[in-house]
Amino acid sequence: MRITAIALCIMTLSAVAEAPYSFRNRLVAVHRTDRRDFALKAAADDYVPTDENQYGPCRIGPAYPFNYFGKDLQSGWKAPSDFPLTPGFRFDICHFDYGNPIRGLGTDAVSLEASEQKEIELFESQASDYRQGAEIFRQIAASLPDGRRDEAVRMAALGEYLTCACLTAVHVKRGRIAWRKGDRDGVLCLAKAEYANAKAALAAVETDSRLGWLASSDYTGSRAQIEWKLRKMRELYGSATFDEQEKRIRPEMKP
Repeated sequence: MRITAIALCIMTLSAVAEAPYSFRNRLVAVHRTDRRDFALKAAADDYVPTDENQYGPCRIGPAYPFNYFGKDLQSGWKAPSDFPLTPGFRFDICHFDYGNPIRGLGTDAVSLEASEQKEIELFESQASDYRQGAEIFRQIAASLPDGRRDEAVRMAALGEYLTCACLTAVHVKRGRIAWRKGDRDGVLCLAKAEYANAKAALAAVETDSRLGWLASSDYTGSRAQIEWKLRKMRELYGSATFDEQEKRIRPEMKP
C-alpha cells in the first residue's frame, strides 16, 4: 500500500522558534494523507508553547543549554558572548537561563509543579509523534525514486530534529524541578540524557542544513550552536560524565 507524505511543518528552525504559531499554523498538506500519515501533524497539535518555552527551548531546540547548578549564561536578553552567531546578526529573543526566569517568563510555572508536569507530558507526546513520523519517512525512502527519496530523507531528519527539540524541553523542565529541590543526582541524570539527545540532533542537521536556521538571526540552532551547548555541559558537569555518550555512534533519543 502506498504511503503518502505527512502533513508537517515547513522547517527552518522557525518551525520551532516562532512558536506558538509554528506548531499549529506552519503546517502544509504535501499530499492527501491516510491515517498512518498524521504523526507529525498530530505532534504539532499537541501543545502551544507558553512564553517561557517559545523564548526558551522552543526557540533554538536541541541547542538550548542545560545549565543547572552552573552560573547564569546571560544578563537580560542579550545572547551569551561566546554563543556562535553569524557576523552581523543579533539574537536577543531567547532566554538562556531556564532556571532563572526574567520579565515574568515562567514565574507561574516555577511555583506550580503540577503545571510543569502537564507540559512535560505534552512535550513527551509530541516527541513520540515526531519520532513516529520520522520512522515512516525512513522506511519509505528506499522505495522512492531519486527526487522523492531525497525529500523523504530530509523529512525524516526534520522529524528527528523536532523529536530532539521536544526532548530538550522535557529535560530542561525536569531539570528545573530537580534543581529547585537541590537534587544534584537527578540533575546529573537528566544532563546525561540531554547530552545524548543533543548529540543525536547533530545527525539531523548534517542531513539537512536548513535545520537550525532562523530568518531574523541566521543559524542559531544548528551544528555550531549544538556543539557550543555540549561544550558548556562538559565544562560544567565534567567530560567524564558523558564519556559513555561520546562512545555511541547514534545515542537513543529518550527522556
